[in-house]
Formats: sequence, structure tokens, C-alpha cells
Amino acid sequence: MPRLRRAVVAALVAVGVLACSGCVDLAEMQFVKDHRLQFTAPDAYELVELPLEVTWTMEDFEVLDRSEKAEPTDAAGYYAVFVDRAPVKPGRTLADVGDGDPQCEDNPRCTSKDYLAAAGVYTTRKPSITLSLVNPLSSKARIQLHQVTVVLLDSEGRRIGEHAWFRQFKLENKVLDQ
Repeated sequence: MPRLRRAVVAALVAVGVLACSGCVDLAEMQFVKDHRLQFTAPDAYELVELPLEVTWTMEDFEVLDRSEKAEPTDAAGYYAVFVDRAPVKPGRTLADVGDGDPQCEDNPRCTSKDYLAAAGVYTTRKPSITLSLVNPLSSKARIQLHQVTVVLLDSEGRRIGEHAWFRQFKLENKVLDQ
């Protein structure tokens, strides 16, 4: 038991040092679950077929029209949907999807709709998206577990906060049949 106690004390001291050193901005950390977005389809872990319509409801967020020019706020913007990949970091734009891709270094078209779709990233101003293609995972399993993650973007295309909502679904790997 003393060994466990030392480990706990060491961990608490490390957190305290980081918090006091300024390396961690505790005010930016969001430790509260955000229930504003609720998925309506598909059901969690449902076995689905393509095309797949993913739908949700959203409270306390105004979806802006494409033509609408507005100051960036946490309460208005549009949705970004990530399929089987992590979303961009808070405060960042979808241009980050191309980071590390040599084709994107000096190419302003790199974050075009087609490039993002090939990377499993979509934007929408509706509380839904239809996926006609979901790339198979590297697993050789016939039934694969995929994940859709929805985050909010402000009027300038920057991710709002750390909130992210995800839904997992199952899809048959048709590539194995070829």
C-alpha cells in the first residue's frame, strides 16, 4: 500500500507543478459532458449499409447560412464530421487535415471538398450527413466498427471548444469479397 500511496502523491505533485508552471491552462479544460447534440440515427453499434444517413439534433447552436457573414462566436457556425479519424484540435481549421501531406505543403486547393472527403472529413449546415462511401479499416474483420465524430466550427471555420460527439456503427467490409 505505501508504494501505491507514493505513486498517487507523485501524480498529484506532477499535476500541481504543471498547473502552477503555466504549461496547463485549467480554464481552457472542459470537464463537463456536453449534451446539446443527440444522435438520432444510426443507433449505437447498429449494423448499417451504404449509403448511410447520420442524423442528429442540436440545441443552443445557430447554424449559419454559407452567405451569412458573422463574427466568430461559440454559439453559431456549422458542423464538421470526421469518419474514422480524430477531429482537428480546438481553435484550428480543417486546413490541419493536410498537415504532413507533402502534396499539401504549397497547395491552397489541398483542403478542397474532394480532398477532405477522401480523408473522411465533411462539413454540413444540416443536422445530418449521408455517407455513400466509408473506407474499410485495416482490420480484416468482415464486420468492422466505424466511428463518426461531429464537432462545431465557427463562422471562420475554426473548431469551437473541445466538445465532440461520436457515434459508432458497424459496416460489412465488402473489400474482402473482391
